[in-house]
Amino acid sequence: MLGLFPYTRGYWLLTPPALASVAAAVGLRIALRSVSPDILMVILAAAAVYSVFVGAVLMAGLEADDRLIASAIWSRVRNFLPNSQAGIA
Repeated sequence: MLGLFPYTRGYWLLTPPALASVAAAVGLRIALRSVSPDILMVILAAAAVYSVFVGAVLMAGLEADDRLIASAIWSRVRNFLPNSQAGIA
């Protein structure tokens, strides 16, 4: 038993972004039904659904632990990108 019952407010804050992601996926499936190569539809839908989820999470707000993790991830992304100014004051 993993014991992953949502016991803090932070877990419940992910419900609206998850629902928005599902709605975006279903809406894109209906809207892009005429797209011929299925792989193109999968790529477009994945990018859109991830964008909706991240946007909804940012709108819902992040707790201190989440902000710490997001900051670490963003720091690695900036260091990975060419011509980034990360770490330069």
